[in-house]
Amino acid sequence: MMRQLSWHESPTVIFVSCLVFGCSVSSVSYRRQDQDECQYPIYAGVLGAAIALGHGLRESMDLIVFGYLLWATCIAMVISLAGHSLFGWVATYDGDTSMDLEKARGVR
Repeated sequence: MMRQLSWHESPTVIFVSCLVFGCSVSSVSYRRQDQDECQYPIYAGVLGAAIALGHGLRESMDLIVFGYLLWATCIAMVISLAGHSLFGWVATYDGDTSMDLEKARGVR
């Protein structure tokens, strides 16, 4: 038998935390949506996996929404940012480091 977590916060605390979290997610999403076209599929995949995991573990809807989805959204933001940065780094790297070494040494 699996024990269900009983977790009840006041409505005011939940409302304020959701407002702050929602503003931060929308800010990141809005600012980066034109730079990262894979952002929405990453969000959808990670959030869908979190919902499936929570449902598979037979967790309560409160825990899925206020626990799993909040962490999944943070993870999706990190994956999106890291993936975009890594892609930009790989796209600009041509494998020739001789110019970089010359710049570092001050050779012209």
